[in-house]
Amino acid sequence: MSVETLRAQVMRLRELARADPDTYEPELALALYTLCMELKDIGGPITTSYLELLEEGIALHRRLLGRNPSSIPQLGLMLCWLGFAQYNLGWNAKAQDFLEEGLGLIRSMARAEPDVYESQLAHALDLTSFTLSRVGDHSAALSAARESLAIWRQLAEEQPGEHDYYLAGALHTVCFALRDAERHEEILAPAEESVTIARRLRARGSEGARARLLANSLDLKATALANLERPADALPVMEEAVLSYKEAHRYGHMPDSLNYAIALNNLSKLHMLLGRTPEAKDHAERAFAEFVTRIRRTDALADLPELASDIVEQLMSLGMTWRAKMLARLVNQRLNPQSNGLGKLIARLRRR
Repeated sequence: MSVETLRAQVMRLRELARADPDTYEPELALALYTLCMELKDIGGPITTSYLELLEEGIALHRRLLGRNPSSIPQLGLMLCWLGFAQYNLGWNAKAQDFLEEGLGLIRSMARAEPDVYESQLAHALDLTSFTLSRVGDHSAALSAARESLAIWRQLAEEQPGEHDYYLAGALHTVCFALRDAERHEEILAPAEESVTIARRLRARGSEGARARLLANSLDLKATALANLERPADALPVMEEAVLSYKEAHRYGHMPDSLNYAIALNNLSKLHMLLGRTPEAKDHAERAFAEFVTRIRRTDALADLPELASDIVEQLMSLGMTWRAKMLARLVNQRLNPQSNGLGKLIARLRRR
């Protein structure tokens, strides 16, 4: 069902629920949940509209808990995605509160009915791990990531071929948690396993999501090899990652993601380590162009300074000073908006 159809359904059910709440509020709650999950899946910048839909759905599901226990998992997931959105906008304290509440609700349902809710618990654990990792609680982040991975492994064993995509994603989450905890020597094994799974999925069909999954897996493997001081081994892996990111963009999958630009910058750094300055400059130039193209549309505001500074540092080291200064200026403008839509959104969040 398209986003437009789902929006129309929500509007219709709002009118019906105003006249007959007992009958139509449960349907409206489900419609809001479905719309929010669809908006989350298609990606794009976090908007005021998306946050308001999540908040409306959360408030309605809370009211329905007494007479409609099936609202619990939907409420839990909406809380987790609201927390994740808050994190991306830089509101870490609120993000943790929402994620902890959402995870607690889903965990209670998974204990009661594991066959029904374990996969939802695993998704919530992934989101929680990522956020905890970025705010510095590395032990809890790694614990959540490994719990999620254990769930997906079990599901993949019970239903071969049905959960490989999420198993690879859970391996990525473990890699991110290990990276942020600076346990670089442990990253290579899960990264290589994710590459194996992603290649298997990619061989089954050509689509943007599978291309990006393979790109992410290769990116993590190449970064792990580089951190182990094996740049010559990392170079061909990162080159393949860049090609896979480019393929994902051709399919229109997550067009505002910064991963392609970051991979190009990492490829530039590998060439530089190997003494290939012309190639390093070429890929740094491409990384700059890709990053600039997506600065205004990305919703990864919490990570933007760190990601941008990495590219700025590489540009400076290659003598590309003008581009480095321009990129820094554009990022500062993005993070300190005045009257544009993002500024209004951040001002709205600050008032809460």
